[in-house]
Parts: sequence; C-alpha cells; structure tokens
Amino acid sequence: PRREPPVTWLSSTTAARSGGRYRSPRAPRKVTAMAERMWRVVTLYRIVTLIYAGVLIGVNDRKYAHPAGGLAVLGVMIVWTAVTAVGYARPSGRNRWLIGADLAVAVATVLSTRWVESAAQVHAADPTLPTSWAAAPVLACAVAGGPWIGLGSAVVLSAALFADRPELARNSFSGAVLLLIAGGVGGYVLRLGLAAEAATDRAARREAVIAERERIARGIHDSVLQVLALVASRGRALGGEAAE
Repeated sequence: PRREPPVTWLSSTTAARSGGRYRSPRAPRKVTAMAERMWRVVTLYRIVTLIYAGVLIGVNDRKYAHPAGGLAVLGVMIVWTAVTAVGYARPSGRNRWLIGADLAVAVATVLSTRWVESAAQVHAADPTLPTSWAAAPVLACAVAGGPWIGLGSAVVLSAALFADRPELARNSFSGAVLLLIAGGVGGYVLRLGLAAEAATDRAARREAVIAERERIARGIHDSVLQVLALVASRGRALGGEAAE
C-alpha cells in the first residue's frame, strides 16, 4: 500500500479535493474535527496516568533509595503535563520540536527510575516511575505523524525501557509490545477517521450541489411556465393568429 505523509495538518476539505489522498505537511496547518478530538484524548490520557503515577510514587516513596528524587521526577511530570496541555491545545503548538521534547522527557523519566528506586525494587520488577504516563508522547507522535511515526517513537521509548531494566527482559518486552501497539494502532485509527471524515465531506458537498441544481431547475421551470401562461392569455385576448 502507498505510504501517506502526516495527516494532522490537513482539513477535511483539502483531503476531499485531493481524492482522499493527503498532501504534504508543508500545507497550511489545519486540523480536522477527528484530529482535534484525538489531541484532547492525548491530554486526557496524560492527566489520568499522571494521577496514577503520583499515587504510586506517594505509596512507594519510603522504599526509594532517593525519595527526594521520586518527588523531583513527579514534579517534572506535573510541569510537563501542563506544558503539553497548553501546547497541544492549539494547532501551532503541535510542532515537531514540542513533540520531540515530549518524547525526550518521557525517556528521561524512565531512565531516572534506576537512580531513584532501590536495588530490591529494581529486581522485584516494580514499575518505572512514570509508568503509563510515558506512553503519552507515543500517542502524540501517532496523532501528529501517523502509524509509522508512532511506531518509531515507541521503538525509542522501548529502548529506554530495556536500558532501565536490562535484567528483566520479559517485563521490558511486554511494555515494548504495548507501546508498539499504541503507536501503530493509534496512528492507523486516526488515518481511518480522517479518511471517513473526508468521505463524509465529499458526500455533503455533492448533496449541496445537487440541491442547488434542483433549486435552479425549479426556478427555471416555474419561470418558463409563467411566461407561457402569459403568452397564452395575451394570445386569447388578441384573437386571430395570436390566439392560435
């Protein structure tokens, strides 16, 4: 199948005019309703997983080798969640720099786990400090660039998981698989949604054109009948050949 470039910056009208095929991301950065909803989902996911990570850090704080480090990582996650929530709320903020920084912060929080947790926690396969929060940039990459960009970001974050838990290959492998699924499926679902949105837009525009043609046809039909009725009336009044 043909590879398609990132789709987040396309309007449904632009996609419809191109026959459903998406143009280069250098086009004006307009988002569809589907893409806009997906960005809100990314922000909501990040907030929910931040709360979950905060609860785990609070519960395990006394077990950490560096308790202050756990709180510091949580502080970074809180600040970055606010930054991305504001940045991703508008199309101009969804640029490659913010998305790349988003992935870098997630990798850093994952790698910080080995420094904060005790050796017993590491060998007991305790979750990393950010837990599911670290997957948010993968979803953001999938929404911004499609399934291949989502898979690429999942590979980067998976490498961080393996680096943090080299002796726990099985657990790290399971986390990597989930990240790959999230990145690939998330981008693919968005592509399907954008294609459906473009098809709906084309159908709506076709219906509007047909309705306009019918309106014009009715106007022409009615005006012709009115002229013919007037000619017939004047003809009968004049008589003779005019009546005929």
